[in-house]
Amino acid sequence: MLLPACERKEGVRAYDAPKDAPPVAVRTAWTVPATWKSVPPGPMTYAAYQVENSPLKMTVSQVTAMASGSATVLANVNRWERQLGLPQSPESEMSKLATPIKLEGREGLLVDLMAPKPADGGPQLRMLGALVPDGDQVWAFKMSGPAEQVAAQKESFEAVVKSFHPDVAGEKKEGGDGGVATTPNPSPTPSDNTAPAAAGGGKIAGIADFTLPAGWQIDARPRPMREATIVVPPAGGGNAPGEIVVSRLSPNSLADLLPNLNRWRGQVHLAPTNDNAANPGQPISLGQGPAVIRDFEGPDAEGNGRLRQYVAYTQFPGATQTWFFRFVGPYDLVTRSKPEFESFVKSLKFDEK
Repeated sequence: MLLPACERKEGVRAYDAPKDAPPVAVRTAWTVPATWKSVPPGPMTYAAYQVENSPLKMTVSQVTAMASGSATVLANVNRWERQLGLPQSPESEMSKLATPIKLEGREGLLVDLMAPKPADGGPQLRMLGALVPDGDQVWAFKMSGPAEQVAAQKESFEAVVKSFHPDVAGEKKEGGDGGVATTPNPSPTPSDNTAPAAAGGGKIAGIADFTLPAGWQIDARPRPMREATIVVPPAGGGNAPGEIVVSRLSPNSLADLLPNLNRWRGQVHLAPTNDNAANPGQPISLGQGPAVIRDFEGPDAEGNGRLRQYVAYTQFPGATQTWFFRFVGPYDLVTRSKPEFESFVKSLKFDEK
């Protein structure tokens, strides 16, 4: 129900990462109108385009597919609804909000949302979104802005999505925290490509050394916008593992904390907040400087499907990067694994470059 990458009629464009960014195993391209200008993507966006003679932008991001396609659709549509100030629709409404769109060899979904009319008489906002599955990732295309301007670009937006094809051009992208995704895969599945970390830490680009707890493994498969993925095995008879997403961004990526808090809250299905003091951080000390761990507990009402997430990030004075370690998975597993997670984070030694 969600599909792969895109081909450019005017020629495939490759996006160059910063010099210290590792290559990402993504092969994709798409065709955009000749009048759209490629612009620098945001820290958690794969690509971005400015529509000519318009304030509109189209962004392309990657999100992690959840265990079921319906859960992936629900999480992303609800995220877009929150961005427009709309109430979150239940899963039973998704078939009305997300309509199929045919691509070569697969099927995606289109979403068309209208924000409430503003009380001050300003322009009403509209958002076009599309979700296209690609293995364990989902490509998310989005355009939002004044309703009339978005309406004029709807045909072009759909044409871009329909042009999506896999295996066109190797890409590089700066590591990010799971992209603009709001919902991680709560049940990552190790495969034959999952390589155990060696005693003393294993290999993660940009990190000189670290120690993994017994049974934790580095998944050797490259993932977009990640430096590494660490799989935490199930515990207590459970069948769902947890995962740690390792990523890094520019040092000013936490200049505005609230959007990050709400993204992390959304990843465990918590409602957004306007309070910067929500989910207060626990300061910890690493060998090279300070760090913070924040705790996000999913709603009690989700029962056996309840999630929990710890997000640790560095705050080194004068650092050229901020590192993120996002541990998410079944509530009981993540809760009982907190001491091991803290021990892992405290063992980190970053390359001094």
